[in-house]
Amino acid sequence: MNDFTLYFVRHGESVANLSDRNGSKRPDDADRLSDYGWEQARGLGRRLEGEGLELILASPMTRAQETAQGIAGVLDL
Repeated sequence: MNDFTLYFVRHGESVANLSDRNGSKRPDDADRLSDYGWEQARGLGRRLEGEGLELILASPMTRAQETAQGIAGVLDL
C-alpha cells in the first residue's frame, strides 16, 4: 500500500455566512461562495502548491463544489 496524505478543508465563506454575520436576509442562492470565499479557496490552492495533490473530492453542496473549483483552478486539477 502506498502512503498518501489526506487534507480536510472547510468551504470558503458563503453568502449565507456573510448574510448571517451582517444580519441581512439570506438571498435564494445563499449557498454559493461570497467574493471573499472565492479568494479564500484560491488562497488555499496557492498554499497547497507543491504538495502533489492529484484529486479533490467535495460534497454536492454549492459552497463545497465552488471551494473545490477555486482550489483546482490554482492547481490545474
